[in-house]
Amino acid sequence: MSDSTVTPEWSRWSAQRQVLIWQALALSADVEPDSLGLDSFLVLRSAGSELPLGGSGDPQWLRTMCQRQSVLLRAAADSDSGLLVRAVKQPHLDTPIKLATFVDWARKHKWALPKDLKSAFAETPNDSKKAKPKGSKR
Repeated sequence: MSDSTVTPEWSRWSAQRQVLIWQALALSADVEPDSLGLDSFLVLRSAGSELPLGGSGDPQWLRTMCQRQSVLLRAAADSDSGLLVRAVKQPHLDTPIKLATFVDWARKHKWALPKDLKSAFAETPNDSKKAKPKGSKR
C-alpha cells in the first residue's frame, strides 16, 4: 500500500445513511473506501499485533485504521452504542452501521475526523447541550 490515497467523494458519502464498518473506518481516515475495498481491511490487525501492517513505517492513514478497527468492532458489538443498522451477534467489517451515529460516536471518543465528514454530520445545538428543563432558572 502506498503513502498516497484517494480522497473520498464527500458529496456521495455524506448522502449515505448507512455504510459498512470497513467503509466507516476508511472515511474516518479520509480515504475513499472504494479505492481500498474490503480485502484491504481483512489484513489489518490492531497496532500491537505481530503483522507488519500499522507499524511506524506505514503511512498515517493505515496506522489510523489499524488503531481504530478493533475499537469500532467492540463498540458495534455493544447494543447500547446504537451503531448497528440491525442487531447481529458478532459484528464484522461488512456489518452495516449508521453513518451519522458513527460520526457522533467517533466525536465522543475524540477521534480526529476529516473536516468534510464532520461538516456533513454537523452537531446541532441540541446534540451537544442538554435541554434546559422548563421552569429552571439557569
